[in-house]
Amino acid sequence: MLLVLSHLWMGAVCILILPFFWPEQGIRWSDIYIPLLGDAVCYLIGQFGLLLALRRAEPSQVAPMLALKLLIVGLLTVFVKELPILAPQWAAIAACIGGTFVLNYTPRDRMPLKVVITLLFTCFFYALSDWSIGYLVPAFGDIPQWQAIMCASLLAYIVCGLAAIPFIPWYGSRKWSDWRDSLPYSTSWLLATFGLYASFAMVGVVYGGILQSTRSIMGVFLAALLTRIGKTHLEDMRTRGVFFRRLTAAVLMTLAVILWAIPLFHSGGT
Repeated sequence: MLLVLSHLWMGAVCILILPFFWPEQGIRWSDIYIPLLGDAVCYLIGQFGLLLALRRAEPSQVAPMLALKLLIVGLLTVFVKELPILAPQWAAIAACIGGTFVLNYTPRDRMPLKVVITLLFTCFFYALSDWSIGYLVPAFGDIPQWQAIMCASLLAYIVCGLAAIPFIPWYGSRKWSDWRDSLPYSTSWLLATFGLYASFAMVGVVYGGILQSTRSIMGVFLAALLTRIGKTHLEDMRTRGVFFRRLTAAVLMTLAVILWAIPLFHSGGT
């Protein structure tokens, strides 16, 4: 239900905002429709996988695993641009594996295999969505970059909102309370999306992903704060061992994405 309601909210807001950023010369749909659909469809599939994972694992467990998305983006960059996998990138793979091991070190804190597989599925489609954004924003042509960023993000979420409409009979709601409860999620996600598109456009998908990966550390500290104020139904980190394992996993995942990107920068990759 959250997936459908939130994207209906975001699609409606984006329809209202889009006219303020529409280029005077219009948009060449033949140039943008492939990356636009690739971005929106792959994102929705990934988002569905993420919500499935969050039903069976805590957010501070899930967030470090999402850093694997950047390794998939890196692999796409390597194979498409025919760049070799260098020593720092092998170290990145080792750090990711280490982070996963630390995250699942004890039986109490271990994620089920189904959740791990779901997250790998999620990361793959998120990576394809990010890859599409890298082509979508430049496809708007000779307009200011900030305008192309806004048009790209707004159109992508309009497509997502339209895609959610057929699911209303099954996953919609006639209760205002359900729509109201989905609004904070929708608002925070949409605002973050504008920043995500801007970072990918200005510094590239790989480095933008590195910056995004720092959410793992933020998520762990936020989880600790929620536990401290008694919101253990949202996050449960009542022992220092749990906190430091998840923090270590987040740091290792962040280190992994940094190590992976170093050779790409030195070789002039995106």
